[in-house]
Amino acid sequence: PPKVWELSPSFNWSHTGTNAIRTRRDSYVASLDARVGLPMGFMVGAGLPYIIKTDTIVGDNSGFSDVDFTVWKQFLAPSDNMPTIVGSLNYSAPTGEDPDSRIPIGSDFHSLRARLSVSKSLDPMSFSGGVFYGYTFEEELEGRRIQPGDQIGISGSASLAITPGITGSLGLSLSQGNKIKVDGEKRGTERTFGSLSLSAGFTLSRRTFLSIYSSFGVTDRSEEHTSELQSPDHLVCRLLLE
Repeated sequence: PPKVWELSPSFNWSHTGTNAIRTRRDSYVASLDARVGLPMGFMVGAGLPYIIKTDTIVGDNSGFSDVDFTVWKQFLAPSDNMPTIVGSLNYSAPTGEDPDSRIPIGSDFHSLRARLSVSKSLDPMSFSGGVFYGYTFEEELEGRRIQPGDQIGISGSASLAITPGITGSLGLSLSQGNKIKVDGEKRGTERTFGSLSLSAGFTLSRRTFLSIYSSFGVTDRSEEHTSELQSPDHLVCRLLLE
């Protein structure tokens, strides 16, 4: 609602490991998101995560990651016959730059992402889907002008209320990434990413929600996209307080 604030602290843990070569990688992310409602169906928000990464091969790193700002607009309110339609525009700034570390905690690039989401509840099921377009601005790195390729993608999910306090969800996301530009010339190949996610949610109290989810790569290049730890298959535990 207009003039209503929401502060949402959260903690996210992600782990991957390979017994054959004795590797272990863990990521701990503490975030604080703030949102406020505006008139005419608008909402604005910002988020800042603090990341700790550990890797048995290349070492450790920690610090504040990229800050992001988002504007949402509700185009269609939920009703008995119609779904909810919400558009959003997100801007991310490379405040987490750390060029001297082998384990980055930021992206090094300014980026924009536009998304249109649709959701509909049919008790005890809930369905959602969306399309997005992401654009990354050119930056000069190590004496070269680098622009990662833009991305376009779709996603969809279905959730089932197993009990009043427990939900289960299944989701699929697919995206296409264009070629990277180096000094104005396209390099490499276009990339297709896909991941399948399974999750369970638990309402621990009136203001505390626990989500456990796992995602699995369904394309050859999924390890570059599904996890910030660069792994195609990972398990994440997230605690959200509101």
